[in-house]
Amino acid sequence: MGDWKFLDYLRPTGSNDETTLVNEILEWTLQQPKKAQAKIDMIILSLQARPVWPPQYVSALTGCPGILELRISSFGVEYRPLGCHGPKAKEFTLLIGAIEKGGALPKGACETATERRKLVFEGWPTCEHEFTRSTPTKA
Repeated sequence: MGDWKFLDYLRPTGSNDETTLVNEILEWTLQQPKKAQAKIDMIILSLQARPVWPPQYVSALTGCPGILELRISSFGVEYRPLGCHGPKAKEFTLLIGAIEKGGALPKGACETATERRKLVFEGWPTCEHEFTRSTPTKA
């Protein structure tokens, strides 16, 4: 295991039942092409092992305090999973997946990430990051 532990935000299924939760990040990642899934996984694996993250892969999201974006490019598409440090030291929680188009994230991505960050710090459930099956992980 590396320096960092990555967590995934769990969201309600959309029904009125808030006890059934879905891994938001895994669901989003699986909707992307296989090569993009592998690249997303490889960047996260790389970041887990680094004490300091290079700005080419992670940057603060302008206009969205406390939220960082992972910067992942694959075949001309700019994947931008959004997350935050915490809730504990050396943890990074992925809150929402996004794709940047024309230099902008989808409308509401910052607000959703900010609200989810607040919930996570209040104790909302997360899980250890789940990698897709596109990338073999070391045991």
